[in-house]
Amino acid sequence: MTVKINQILLIEDDREVRNAITQTLRLEKFDVIECSAFIEAKDHISSDFLGLVLTDIRMPGRDGFYVNQYCKEIDSDLPVIFLSGEGDIPMAVRAIAQGGFDFLEKPCSSEKLLPVISRALKTRELVIENRNLKKRASLGDMSARMIFGRSEKVEKLRQIVRTAGNTSSEVIISGAPGTGISKIAEVIHLSSDRAKSPLEKRSAVKLDRYEFREIIDRCNGGTLFLDAIDQCPFDTQVALIDFLENDHSTRIIAGTNVEIADLEQSDQIISDLFYKLATHTIRIPSINERMEDIPVLYEQYV
Repeated sequence: MTVKINQILLIEDDREVRNAITQTLRLEKFDVIECSAFIEAKDHISSDFLGLVLTDIRMPGRDGFYVNQYCKEIDSDLPVIFLSGEGDIPMAVRAIAQGGFDFLEKPCSSEKLLPVISRALKTRELVIENRNLKKRASLGDMSARMIFGRSEKVEKLRQIVRTAGNTSSEVIISGAPGTGISKIAEVIHLSSDRAKSPLEKRSAVKLDRYEFREIIDRCNGGTLFLDAIDQCPFDTQVALIDFLENDHSTRIIAGTNVEIADLEQSDQIISDLFYKLATHTIRIPSINERMEDIPVLYEQYV
């Protein structure tokens, strides 16, 4: 289950500024926790905080630099965004040097604030997700724990997933919508020796080559799951081929709703890319093919 990362701990002593920022963020459906000083915010800061800290720098009592220091002691990966009415370069440099995620000058328009908030929350989401994956990795046989059902088809699926998990080769997973393609990718990752490294899940639809390289850099040494590989732009497919032809430490797992045999013959994917990804191929059986698993799935999810 994906955890929703949308909390923003706002620390701002100026009531009018605090109210304006809060209104802007709540209009975008963010969960805002308003505080006028560090002492109010302190109890909200934790290693499992599902969001980021947005703090003024100059405040009575503890300033924004102290807030950042406290946050880093609790969780070094907690994003802290600084706000200041004095947007001088030395202050901005100090803020970033001390591990701040970004620095914004007040008054801050929504056009400047929201993209920074989105980037920071995406970073936090990846951190939280990978921490959860590491916890699951310590639990043992991921195929038995995360793939539900008693049918022969599901047991065969578990065995294939275990085999894929024991290698570092690329994988293509196919299945009908709703069969859990991304979950199978997660199980493969957790069953591999990369289990404690990052896993990032992204749609290949409209993914450009530059974003692809950025994602690869972020999950270096881990696993990148690209869903809807049959809808990946051709320019990005070429970038994927180049990546796979060279030594690489990040494993690629691709997902598709197209049957493997049909994908192989399709003009939606470059043949060279298909064969590089299809070292392992996994087909997830639909529920119509394993009706005996319905009671198990009902008990698990309903």
